[in-house]
Amino acid sequence: SVIEIYNSSFIFITFSYSFNLDGTIDTTRVLHFGTPTKEQQDIYTSLLQGCIDLVTTKFKPGTTLQELDPIIRKPLRDLGLSYGHGSTHGTGMYLTVHESFDYTYENNFIGSQEPGYYKENEFGMRLENLVQVTEVPVSNVSFLCFTS
Repeated sequence: SVIEIYNSSFIFITFSYSFNLDGTIDTTRVLHFGTPTKEQQDIYTSLLQGCIDLVTTKFKPGTTLQELDPIIRKPLRDLGLSYGHGSTHGTGMYLTVHESFDYTYENNFIGSQEPGYYKENEFGMRLENLVQVTEVPVSNVSFLCFTS
């Protein structure tokens, strides 16, 4: 089988793309065919925690990427690590998967969240999900949140 080709310590990253009339999206997942090391487990957990932390955050309309980006990066930074790629991008159309946006979040924005980590010559991980910004009424004030 295909899985037998890979060493049991191998991390496999899969990038999936979907081309739809309403937009072009991508998601990224990490697969491991054996038992990940403690380091790999800690890094994966921190990436997942960053995704959870971001989607549970409530924020005001017009909040910028620069204001929210530290939230998704914090769990990995707590391990003393970081990544050089962007944490998000807009949803594209047709062949444009990574569409830029004005880096402010408003109701109904749909884009990605994608924390990752790449250890040179050893392994890489990235978790990419699409999220939608939705309105959440809180004490007569309009706030936004992500839904995933």
